[in-house]
Amino acid sequence: VVLPGVDKRIEYKGGYCVANSLALVMRYWGSDATARGIDQQITGLGSGTFIVNQSWYAEQAGFRHDFLPMADPEDIKNCINAGFPVLVYVPAHVFAIVGYDEALETFVTYDVATHDVWVEYIQKDFVQAWKRQATTLVLAYPPEKESQIPDQIRRRLKSFSDNYLHFHLYYFDAPQDSISVPHLLKAAGDSGEFFFPL
Repeated sequence: VVLPGVDKRIEYKGGYCVANSLALVMRYWGSDATARGIDQQITGLGSGTFIVNQSWYAEQAGFRHDFLPMADPEDIKNCINAGFPVLVYVPAHVFAIVGYDEALETFVTYDVATHDVWVEYIQKDFVQAWKRQATTLVLAYPPEKESQIPDQIRRRLKSFSDNYLHFHLYYFDAPQDSISVPHLLKAAGDSGEFFFPL
């Protein structure tokens, strides 16, 4: 199963994984966003791109940018079946998953850190790296497509996406050598069960 139309040429390699991957997904939905344009707005020289800046860019462009931490491989497959390419985080990197092969037990990925870009990633190997980033997936999509997201995934996005974003926002809004309590409280959620250490 591979989503048709996810085939735009990349502009950068290596350290510009967010700009390339986000541009790929936005262009899949008909946007004219380019990796170069995204990079100029949100990528820091020598520091890469922060998750909150990625989210900000997508939302400024009129997209939803929802996080689903504690996802699993079936969530990825269900998103692809519904027509949504998925962005995933592994340590110090992000790439797009645009398909999967049940017989080979692989994900079809678009990964600018690899020589061939289009790579079949063995699912169990991917999950080992993905676990180190709270098995988080991202959906960037036009708001009018929300109803096409599978119900069980859409409910979890509503529950967890803002919490996850606030967990990352506290890095930006914290006084030096301290933490931003309002953002951490929001990250914990109403029941306090989302980020266990809090």
